[in-house]
Amino acid sequence: MQQTPSSDLNHGDNWNPDLDDQKHSFVWRLAEDLIEVLQAKNKMRVLDVGCGTGQLTHQIALRGAQVVGMDSSATMIDQAKQQYPSLDFRKQDAHRFYDEQPFDAVFSNAALHWIQSPRHYLPQQGP
Repeated sequence: MQQTPSSDLNHGDNWNPDLDDQKHSFVWRLAEDLIEVLQAKNKMRVLDVGCGTGQLTHQIALRGAQVVGMDSSATMIDQAKQQYPSLDFRKQDAHRFYDEQPFDAVFSNAALHWIQSPRHYLPQQGP
């Protein structure tokens, strides 16, 4: 199955969470060391952009951080909520994400390249 960008609601939702967890697990497993760089700690508020099925979101939470996993793929978010029901996962586009509370850090693994330039979301100006 060809996958489409999970960070852009206009592209549809063709992600396969089971395939992501089984055959593509190397993507999130290779990024586990990045969590050390993040230095997530108790009470730190972290946004995980393009969280997929939530493995790294869970790893960040284990370090004591208050983490929000965000992905525009409903199938990925549904799987993340099933696997980690105590964590906060939200289906939302990265360009339009908003939260009342500030974040101390933003984490993203293998998602930013799917996010289109913001110019695609700006209103057209003039003739």
